[in-house]
Amino acid sequence: SYAVTGNTLDTPFYHSLPGLVYPWWIVDLGDNYSVYQILIYPRRDSSVQRFHNIEIRVGTTLNSSGNLTSYTLFSTYLGPYASSYGLLVCNRMDGVMGRYVSIQRASPEDDMLQLINVRVYVH
Repeated sequence: SYAVTGNTLDTPFYHSLPGLVYPWWIVDLGDNYSVYQILIYPRRDSSVQRFHNIEIRVGTTLNSSGNLTSYTLFSTYLGPYASSYGLLVCNRMDGVMGRYVSIQRASPEDDMLQLINVRVYVH
């Protein structure tokens, strides 16, 4: 329920549990759609350095193992992120078909993933 409320303020936000080496977040769109734009609002009030080396992926079947490489790569964000950036806009004019959208750190670090809000635009 975190990061999908439409709230773009810094609370409440999603953060992964401490100790996850490849922290991730996933949302179920309810059906398969052609995803063409994803807006990501990382946490801005503190710990902005945690948002880096990110992969955004789209898949058609639920994968809750944390290994999301079977999903199609939609976009990447190397970072580092600064609070002055506001939101991150990821576009794919060709669209990527899927039901599940994931955001995951692609580098092996024990550093939490923190998201304020994610908006997914589909056809």
